Amino acid sequence: MLDRIDERDRKEKLAKTVVKRWNVRYKPAEDESEPETLPGSPVPEPEPEMSEEEKERLRAAEEIIARLNAEAAEDEAAKQAEIAAAKAGYNATTGAYSGGYGKDHDLNDSEREMVGNIMSERDQALMETIQSAEDGMS
Repeated sequence: MLDRIDERDRKEKLAKTVVKRWNVRYKPAEDESEPETLPGSPVPEPEPEMSEEEKERLRAAEEIIARLNAEAAEDEAAKQAEIAAAKAGYNATTGAYSGGYGKDHDLNDSEREMVGNIMSERDQALMETIQSAEDGMS
């Protein structure tokens, strides 16, 4: 005779072990026409017949849902395209999005002259620093 403690111990043992086929107790089905329900679970009620007006509202709602799903798919595709475009300018070597910097336009003559003057000033300042260091050492 099994008491509550034995039943509890058996349930704990089953919960902690791997269930093997030979440990499963099969129950015969009493009635095949009724779907199997768990004790305490609610039994779904059959849906009542809908009128034509309700069917039309349901069709309109389904159309709206389909349209919203299509718009969501378009938005997602646009977002993915924007992300791909942003990643196209990514420079993995520097870890920055500066890969296209300075490639937008060519310099005109006045801009080239300005850049040349700035670079020559830098070279002149470097040469003066080296010259002063050599003069200080002698």
